[in-house]
Amino acid sequence: GADWIDGQELADAIRGFGVPGVRAYSRRSRPTSSVHMDTEIEGVQFSVANRDELDATRFGLAVATALRKLYPDRVDFSRTEKLIGSRALTQELSRAITLDVIDRKLAEEVAAFRERRRPHLLY
Repeated sequence: GADWIDGQELADAIRGFGVPGVRAYSRRSRPTSSVHMDTEIEGVQFSVANRDELDATRFGLAVATALRKLYPDRVDFSRTEKLIGSRALTQELSRAITLDVIDRKLAEEVAAFRERRRPHLLY
């Protein structure tokens, strides 16, 4: 959450991607620590409904895409590069690209990696 997030708007946007296996709910809280200490803020709470259906990577991309779409001047993905683990992905997230395009490019990168590693596998 953050003091600039509309929890219901963000939860609706995330649900709009239709990622199976997870639910998103708007939530208000009053953190007892952090930069938002003692301030009521809105955000989104997630609940895994079916772990076998959940594609956590696609869900994370849906959250990031929704944040970028709703709050383009507030989210700086370059600061999350080490967490995300890919400079190319953080650059894609920073641009106005759809979730499906990002997901397809990521799948291509994963397939290329698997092909490169195949000769090195023992089993």
